[in-house]
Amino acid sequence: MADYDGSKSLDEIDFSTILIWIRAAHLPMGLMNRATVMMIGDEIGEFMDVDFENDEMADGRFLHVKIRLDISKPLGRGITIDLGEDAEGRWCPISYEFLP
Repeated sequence: MADYDGSKSLDEIDFSTILIWIRAAHLPMGLMNRATVMMIGDEIGEFMDVDFENDEMADGRFLHVKIRLDISKPLGRGITIDLGEDAEGRWCPISYEFLP
């Protein structure tokens, strides 16, 4: 999907990205916040939006993030979240919603 530009032909429009919702699971409750969502979104693609019940923290088992994904690159299966100097990173699987 690409933004309409009446001054370009179809050959000139870049169709290499899509908007897609992803789910990041198995995050510690303390990291279910807007800063983590933006970091995950930018790591996998380009952060666009987040689905939060309230403004600061996510409710539920996963983060729901809307990203712009470059379809010319391979899909990532997950992301490792840094938990600080004293702790190991945590692997968080990623699932892509309605991916054809």
